[in-house]
Amino acid sequence: MHRTRTQHINAIGATLLISLIGPLLPFASCIEPLAVQAQTPQKLASEAETWQEFVSDRGGFSVLMPGKPTETIKPANPQDNSGEEREFLLEMEDGNLVYYISYTDLPTFSNQLNLNQIDGMFNAARDAAVKGGRLIKESNLTLNEYQGRELEIEGTNGLRIKARMYWVEPRLYLLMVVTSTNFTPDSDRFLNSFRLLKNTSLKSYPMLREVQANIEPKDEALDLPKALNFQQQALEIFRQINNSQSSAIVLGNIGQIYYYQKQYDRALEAYQQSLVIFRKLSNCQGEGIMLDYIGSVYNSQGQYQKALESLEQALVLFQEVGDRENASITINIIQRVRQKQ
Repeated sequence: MHRTRTQHINAIGATLLISLIGPLLPFASCIEPLAVQAQTPQKLASEAETWQEFVSDRGGFSVLMPGKPTETIKPANPQDNSGEEREFLLEMEDGNLVYYISYTDLPTFSNQLNLNQIDGMFNAARDAAVKGGRLIKESNLTLNEYQGRELEIEGTNGLRIKARMYWVEPRLYLLMVVTSTNFTPDSDRFLNSFRLLKNTSLKSYPMLREVQANIEPKDEALDLPKALNFQQQALEIFRQINNSQSSAIVLGNIGQIYYYQKQYDRALEAYQQSLVIFRKLSNCQGEGIMLDYIGSVYNSQGQYQKALESLEQALVLFQEVGDRENASITINIIQRVRQKQ
């Protein structure tokens, strides 16, 4: 599989991503469809390489692959409120077999999609991907509590595609095995090995971090009352089934919404409730993120000493768990707060 075949693989990924994002546009019309950029891999994987776990801390996932993939990056675009997009591609068997993973952050869509809307998003991706080919199999699936879809397609140019899509708000994951022959057990080995790292749904997103840095959000498309209602309903459900982890995450989301609305006392209350749960669960990263958010509230209220105390506690926790990204962001916020004293 030479350059033209590689570009075709990327085009398949682009078609799926565009189709996934397209149905979401009514929620935020300023966002343009994102596409995987066609890139030529820097090297082909050796068939002699053994299967190994590939981990993307930034992407929040791990997966088994028969070699190290080539990574390409599309930076976040503040103008259309889209987050970072990354793809990982590994070619085998002289290019006749490809393992592919990509993820795209869409922070504007966070807290807005119900199950029917996610299902419609996957349907649109299926219809676009099958165009010109044939749908062989289709099934719904879940990854932890997140909704997904698996497709098996006979595509153009003699390619067979097995793809899985997951919506882990506000992030889209896409996995594909593309081959010019038949699928082998290794195809399912790759797809079945995909795992979300602990606290993936707690990762910080650029839009929310702008608020933490005391930058006023300029997203008028985000329906905060609707988002709040959705999160409150989710919180009630998670409490009924005694799902503490999800309850803590949702409380953090509720706090973020109140923060957007400048209802700082309510935001603080939600963050503190979430903090208590994360501490009981011994979830250091979740605890650190809530302390970080609490520091942001105090910063916005002009209580700079309290803000620093909370932020410094968060920094220690991030450093303990090796979360360099959040540690770096928190250091920048601490510096800004100190300048105000």
